[in-house]
Amino acid sequence: MAADTIDVTWTDTGGTILLSHEGPYMVAGLTGWEDSPGPRVDDVARANAHGSHDAPVWASARNPVVEGYCYSPEDRNALLAGLQSGIHLGGQAQPGTLAVTFAGRTLSATGRVLRCGTTLKNWGPGHFGWQVEWWCPDPLRYADAQLGSTSLPSDAGGLAFPLFGGTSLLEFGGLSSPGLLVLDNPGTADTWPTLYVTGPLVGGFELVALETGRRIRWEDDVPAGVTVTLTSRTGAVAYDGVPGYDGNLTLRQWWPIPAGDTRTVQITPLGAPDPAAQLAATWAPAYW
Repeated sequence: MAADTIDVTWTDTGGTILLSHEGPYMVAGLTGWEDSPGPRVDDVARANAHGSHDAPVWASARNPVVEGYCYSPEDRNALLAGLQSGIHLGGQAQPGTLAVTFAGRTLSATGRVLRCGTTLKNWGPGHFGWQVEWWCPDPLRYADAQLGSTSLPSDAGGLAFPLFGGTSLLEFGGLSSPGLLVLDNPGTADTWPTLYVTGPLVGGFELVALETGRRIRWEDDVPAGVTVTLTSRTGAVAYDGVPGYDGNLTLRQWWPIPAGDTRTVQITPLGAPDPAAQLAATWAPAYW
């Protein structure tokens, strides 16, 4: 796709449709995407005084609007039908994903279609305009998800004895592991990682964000092949894919990855370490 275009992809349970300068659904304008979402303030007036009491300013849901046109005397009927089948109100269906490629980057948000309208003033020559509006309850936009992993801390390595081992080369042991995972967020808003700890881990484990000292501690065995999933954004815990297993968390000091910053996560076993255990994480840089 050309670098000077706006390309909008909408994907939901009904499929995927592309709105692009390259056609056939030509994009003419985009609002509500690169600008800040609307503000939300609990405005309480000061009694018998000017002004209001100070209060935090929160972001409302994001409402992107894309407008464009189609021009094809031969295919106008099919294009209109394709737009109406690709952009439809989903009711209680699952939300879809809105992805916008603009200014050299692709960002996405989860949302629902609020409105799909058409302007039919020049229908005879094969031209019609269209407008689509979405409602994105999470006002943040996200880059592609990142994935990282590490094994438990280990001190493997160094020279292997006897030296040379019958060869003319020094022999070194295996590679060591610091048990550290660096999560970076080049975005403009904080983002929250999902952490995955896979056993075997006798007695449990502890995760520490080294920059802040905040900790997540699980005090129970994690058998081999079983994964404890920790969703930091909501504090939800799943054990081997089954949600609701949070009774074994004795410390739950959840942390985000700050905008334009990193968090270094260290995993420490509470019992004897096993090289097969692993910490993994997924996260997506977030942007206002």
